Amino acid sequence: MYGAARGLDNFAMLDVSTGLGLGVVSAGRPVTGNNGLAGELGHITVDARGLLCGCGNRGCLETVATDSAFARRVSETTGRQVEVAEALELLQRGQLLGSDALERTIEYLAIAIAAVINVFNPATLFVHGKLLGADSMIFGRVLDEAKKRSLGVSFEDCRILLAEGNKRVGAIAGVIQSLAEAWAPSWADLHPGKSGGGAPIGKPLSKQF
Repeated sequence: MYGAARGLDNFAMLDVSTGLGLGVVSAGRPVTGNNGLAGELGHITVDARGLLCGCGNRGCLETVATDSAFARRVSETTGRQVEVAEALELLQRGQLLGSDALERTIEYLAIAIAAVINVFNPATLFVHGKLLGADSMIFGRVLDEAKKRSLGVSFEDCRILLAEGNKRVGAIAGVIQSLAEAWAPSWADLHPGKSGGGAPIGKPLSKQF
């Protein structure tokens, strides 16, 4: 309603920053699942003997394909705690190009993107992550690897773009949307003769449809 996805009715949003989250809109509606938990791609196991994830399982995609995972690998290489901002600074200085930390993160980011494309077949995929935005070469390499792991037609028909917003903007948009659904009158209320009657004015839109 407010950002780069305005007017789109088939798209996905993949966040690979601190954790790995996915939102999908299909036919103009969010894919929510039974309990509102659809899209938990970050908790798909990709390494059965991998690191312990916050969800309690091991080897979740979230533990290997995020900005945080990249910083953890850099920390292991340097032997000291390195935060995401410092890891990106080292990368921009050219000190991590070709490193195992970078190469493994690129590989798993590609796996994450390919999974979204293969499972949900979006027309547009927005991706949010500091590592991907740090260097166009890295984003290009991730897309090249994702292409190899994706179904050909699905990949070719999907625009993959770096998201320009942030989580704060998304949260504000969500609040606005929630208030609009809760308080705005429906079209049926405003035009009772054009819809076969409607619910009482003031009833939340989510309850009417």
